[in-house]
Amino acid sequence: MGIIKDNNKAYIAALILTLFTFLPAGRAYSQNGVEYVVSGVVKVEGRDSTLAEATIQIRDAFRKEVARVVSSNDGTFSAKLASGEYSLMVLKKGFFLRRVKIEVTGKDLSVGEVTLRPNDEKESQRATSQAAKGDAPRIVIGGSSGKSLTAKNPESGKRHVKGRILEEGRKKETPLALCKIHVTHVTGEKAARTITLEDGIFNFDVNDGAYKVLVENTGHKSKVLDLNVIGKDVDLGNIYLEIGEEIASAGIESKSLINRKGTRITYDVSKDPDASKINMTEMISRIPELRMAASNGKLKFENENISKILIDNAESGLINERRQYPMEFIKADHMRQVEVVLPGDIEYNNDKPILLISLSKALPYGFASNIEMTSTTKNRHNPSADMVINTPLIGIGLGYDYSYDRAPALKDESVREMTDPAGQIGRIESSKSHWNKSRTHNIKSNCFRTFANESIRFNASLNTSYSDAKSFSESRTTTYDMAGTMKDKDLTSAVGSSKSPFRFNGALRLTGYFGVPTGIRDRKKNQWGVEYAYKDSWMESDETYERYSLLSSSGMKEHRAKASLELRDVLTSHLITSSFKMDGGYYNRFYKNNSSSTMNIEGLDYHQQVCFANVTALGDAFNKKLGYMMSLNSEYLSNSGDFLNGSTTSPLDYSTFNLNPTFGLNWRIKRSSLGLTYATKVKRPGINQLNPYEDRTNPYNIRTGNPNLKGERTDMYSLNYMLNPTLKWMRGLSVSTSYSNTTDMISRIVTTNESGVATSTFCNIGSSESFGIRAMSNLTPCKNVNINIIASYQKTTTTLPSGRKNTFNSPSVLTSVNWNPKWFELHGTIQIIPSLASVQTSRLILEPRGEILISRYFKRPHIGVSISASDVLHKGGLKRSMIRYDNFVQHNYTERLGRSYSFRMYWRFGKFRQTQSVDVKAYDMQ
Repeated sequence: MGIIKDNNKAYIAALILTLFTFLPAGRAYSQNGVEYVVSGVVKVEGRDSTLAEATIQIRDAFRKEVARVVSSNDGTFSAKLASGEYSLMVLKKGFFLRRVKIEVTGKDLSVGEVTLRPNDEKESQRATSQAAKGDAPRIVIGGSSGKSLTAKNPESGKRHVKGRILEEGRKKETPLALCKIHVTHVTGEKAARTITLEDGIFNFDVNDGAYKVLVENTGHKSKVLDLNVIGKDVDLGNIYLEIGEEIASAGIESKSLINRKGTRITYDVSKDPDASKINMTEMISRIPELRMAASNGKLKFENENISKILIDNAESGLINERRQYPMEFIKADHMRQVEVVLPGDIEYNNDKPILLISLSKALPYGFASNIEMTSTTKNRHNPSADMVINTPLIGIGLGYDYSYDRAPALKDESVREMTDPAGQIGRIESSKSHWNKSRTHNIKSNCFRTFANESIRFNASLNTSYSDAKSFSESRTTTYDMAGTMKDKDLTSAVGSSKSPFRFNGALRLTGYFGVPTGIRDRKKNQWGVEYAYKDSWMESDETYERYSLLSSSGMKEHRAKASLELRDVLTSHLITSSFKMDGGYYNRFYKNNSSSTMNIEGLDYHQQVCFANVTALGDAFNKKLGYMMSLNSEYLSNSGDFLNGSTTSPLDYSTFNLNPTFGLNWRIKRSSLGLTYATKVKRPGINQLNPYEDRTNPYNIRTGNPNLKGERTDMYSLNYMLNPTLKWMRGLSVSTSYSNTTDMISRIVTTNESGVATSTFCNIGSSESFGIRAMSNLTPCKNVNINIIASYQKTTTTLPSGRKNTFNSPSVLTSVNWNPKWFELHGTIQIIPSLASVQTSRLILEPRGEILISRYFKRPHIGVSISASDVLHKGGLKRSMIRYDNFVQHNYTERLGRSYSFRMYWRFGKFRQTQSVDVKAYDMQ
């Protein structure tokens, strides 16, 4: 055992070393102690003259100052630096600041000429003169059109504001240079922008009014100040910044950076001053109600998991809904815009939130990994590990997870009362005890890269899994006649095992862009895609009864090909804009099942082919106040095969053609929206529903599938109203109503024969009508507390195979509370839902369910820990329901697993870098 552990450690060490070999050398990855000369010359922009006594401040990749030099009389400067990435800030009074990013790669580096743009020459001379006398330094103010302002020369009608930025925790006053000062109105509009010089002093002029002042500096926590200017100048005095990388405030410009229209919330990352200081996850979390849950490290919007993440409107192998952890190690300035697509969007037709990320530059090279362990008191354990590396040659991802489940034995009971007075059986009492032990191994891998200047994306995945299980069940049945006299007793026990061997599943996907450039990284606005996927699964099982044994196997193979085309803004005018999407494909599925015993032989050989094509038009009208979507889906389905039951073979051949239209409108009215949707959906039966295998562990309660099932069709109508109120304690309110009509509905039905033996199988029961209403509200009663309330009611009427109509009501309420103080995160949920509802439900019984979770995420080591309690309101007990059919009424009692506690811990690590050489950016603060 010790040898195995040592081998594992050696393997992990070798793997980490292999990762590092893919990464370009630099200060972020290695330091060899050798220093190289970095030199350059400072000149005046637009002139052939050098600039003496300019200050050059050099900071490393961790924002620590490593050198500070002054240019000589001929403007030249030099410094000795080790290999790595650095930031050079060149500053001189009377000139605008310049910032230069450099990379030292094992040899001397010449930066060349760094030019500084002068202010107005007379203004520069006056600033130098006043600085010598100790007056306030001159700086250029945002919005001043190049005009220089000081306390002694404020612009007419404006008030002068000044202050000084110092570093907190120093015994001696330490002024901070190059701090950025952002001033906005309380409404979110920009008012002024400036920086501090070497003495830490800043000045700006504004009109009377209320403002927010954001002070930020690299390597320090940001600070937001409230500023009220009423009839006189203001001295803010000394302002202290705490050392650290954490951004204490979300940015005072967030109101202007966030835009919410209908079912879309967009955040303009390119305008956020903190984009280069924080990671992607922290930036995304600035969107209200969107946050990283400390419990599992995944993004949630209003306590609901993000269901899909698209990068530049395509799936990414580096960052996706399953692999979100790399975003913690990538700077937010790689993003241009983040968009949340709320449920019910007419373009995506989604029922859970989606995240769209538009990049400002290519995702960097590097690696990241996530290691996780989850265990419960009900003997369920799930360790997992995932790793991804992005190199100039190719990106590779690899994941593995193992699950072990040995939950306690549970017991189900039922009492079936026969309603036919002429029958011989009056009541049947049944109980079944069962337990299961299972193990599963999942291995996932993928590779990805871009071609042709990022205009083509390639993604490939290859997955496989293995599982085995053992089970035991014991069924007891007692029958009574109509007079209540016991007629018979039965005891049946079965021991079973199953195995699903390794089978490979894979997919290939190519995505490309073409057409007119959008101006964003030269990306074209139109998109095409082709993909192919292969699925293969197989399971073998055996069950041993007292009198016989049953051997069975089932499997499925599927080939799927698809092509898509998206044309953006094909029609653009002041009145209407339109885009078009087209996709089509082909599915080829093979189902195979057989079971054999001394009593019977059954089998299923099933071949299904599907051809489909979709055309969608969507866009905006009336100055983007009205969004619309029209889609038509055509589908041809062909089924062929045979069902073997004993010596009888039944054909399963049939084909059908469907046209399914979808239509949606969304009217945006200031802070609210009204949506109307009509959609048609076709659902085909799955292999578990088609599987004819009969479970006879309880001879009076037989369970089986139905190979004769056909697909169901549903027409859905919905009306949704969303409101974004200006109330501080309420962030959102939505009310929706829906109506659906399903023909050939697939549902499980329980029927009985004259002897009282019940058979539970799937049927196309006929029609089903459903009317529902749903209300949702998001409340913030106080700081760090968020409450989500969802209430719904649904009335369903189904027509059973016998022609009898059954109507039942399904109310439910869910309330979730999040409290996020500084040191931990507390989440609680209480839910009231119907128990064991089915189309035969005669009386629904509402039951509560609660969950409590406390978690903490440690940012520096990237470690998350959580402890949760599920089903806290029940130690155990039974869930109850009642169903009815033509000749019986049945009471069901299902034992619940009951209260359980789980512990989860995950650790993330990684490193990404930007492959930039010399990049000169000018911060002209006007």
